[in-house]
Amino acid sequence: FFSTSHKMRMGTVSENVRLPLKQTKYCSMTELGDHVTRGEQRPCRKTASLFAMVCAFGALGVLFLQHQPIGQRALRTQLTRAISGPALGTIAQHPSAAAAVPRPLQPLVHQPYSETLPQPDAARVFRRPVDRMPLPIAAARAEPLRSIAGIMAAFVSVAGLLFSVGALLSPSTVQKWSMASTTGAKQASTIPELVGDGLKAILFDIDGTLCDSDDLHYIAWNEMLMEAGFNDGKPIDGEFFKQYISGQHNQYIMDHCFPDWPLDKQVAFFEEKELRYRTAAKGNVKALEGLMDFVKWAAAQGYKTAAVTNAPRENAEVMIEGLGLQNFFDCVVIGAECVRAKPNPDPYVMAMRFLGVDANECMVIEDSPAGVKAAAQAGIPCVGLTTSQTVETLREAGAGLIAPNYVGLVPGEIGGDTIFGKIIRKEIPSNIEYEDDYCLAFHDISPAAPVHILVIPKKPIAGISRAVDDDAAILGRLLITARNVAKKVGLSEGGYRLVINDGPDGAQTVPHIHVHILGGRQMGWPPG
Repeated sequence: FFSTSHKMRMGTVSENVRLPLKQTKYCSMTELGDHVTRGEQRPCRKTASLFAMVCAFGALGVLFLQHQPIGQRALRTQLTRAISGPALGTIAQHPSAAAAVPRPLQPLVHQPYSETLPQPDAARVFRRPVDRMPLPIAAARAEPLRSIAGIMAAFVSVAGLLFSVGALLSPSTVQKWSMASTTGAKQASTIPELVGDGLKAILFDIDGTLCDSDDLHYIAWNEMLMEAGFNDGKPIDGEFFKQYISGQHNQYIMDHCFPDWPLDKQVAFFEEKELRYRTAAKGNVKALEGLMDFVKWAAAQGYKTAAVTNAPRENAEVMIEGLGLQNFFDCVVIGAECVRAKPNPDPYVMAMRFLGVDANECMVIEDSPAGVKAAAQAGIPCVGLTTSQTVETLREAGAGLIAPNYVGLVPGEIGGDTIFGKIIRKEIPSNIEYEDDYCLAFHDISPAAPVHILVIPKKPIAGISRAVDDDAAILGRLLITARNVAKKVGLSEGGYRLVINDGPDGAQTVPHIHVHILGGRQMGWPPG
């Protein structure tokens, strides 16, 4: 069940690391096997296919060996009966049997044993081996067992061949049969809804999850790949980076980009890349919005914590120390020091083992499809952050809750404590027209026009005057959502009015920024 295709396992558990990772131990194959039996471990597709093919051809061999002697025994039995019975003349007339008739019958012993078996002795009676039993008796005794073995071998061979052929023709076959589903994950809008009341531990990725470091990685990889002549020396684009580099471990990236390079050359390449990244990252590590408040909340709740990353150990140290979180994590797990890195579940299985918790007592926060898939295969609910990927990509990978950052992830904080926050959390019913992971649009209960819809962000921004520069993306999304909702309800052709009230003099009654969509009648001017 374990892939051995990696050319090497990068790194060893260092003894001089100041982070808690030096206490992390390898997760035994027996413990990982427990997850396999629960359907939470993905087998290596190639290994499974090869195993199935070996079983199939082995069973065919057994089937051949079982049936081949039966034909010989049947022939010998017929010859014995023919020679000793009244049908002798008939057999003797056959050219192939004519020469055999005059010869005296010899003991029917397989040639390899003929020289070792004891000779008959009048004073002693030797127990005859099965091969020296009278042939009709031996054949009669062996026939039922051989028939059963033949049926079983035929069944195994056919099933094995079908399985192996299907796996080779459809790369996803074995994966679909052997791993926990990473699609169709339970969708939630709050952490309690995602994990329930039994949360004991939170497992964090690092790159793109604690800090948005993808830009630095992109620059370092781009420089190194162009220098090596990859893509004819042209820069890679963002889509290539997201699909083949972001969140992946270095050996996977090198096997994809330079599969023909010797191992030592691959290692030297990505070690140089990581050195360039660390040089650029020192002093430039910035926490994702809302992370520190989330960290304070998790510490106050007494949750166990782990950082689980595919990044090299040195990179993990730079980022964790740069964020000032050295004393926050109970352990740090490096993917290259596990049996397999993400997207396999091994790093998260190791983290659970170290923390002493089960999958239903954990929550993972990730930003890459590889990390989300690893969490899903380990059976752990996952929050996906859209720092480097789209909502659809993370949801397809298996994330159950999507958020742009940590703002609003603290239970009870989503939407804030206003009436709008309660509507977002579904504590108060409303006539919802549209909802995504960032905005909510619902009909006003006291409409000032035939069509009156409110569009609010799920991030609790008190008002437009209290927004900060980092809110530019959500404010822009708010207006785009208002445009889409107006089009949906049929206001695009005749026009409509968007109103944002701010502060007491602006007639803002709820301290949560919102856009009014007013339409269905002729508007006057000036408003108000």
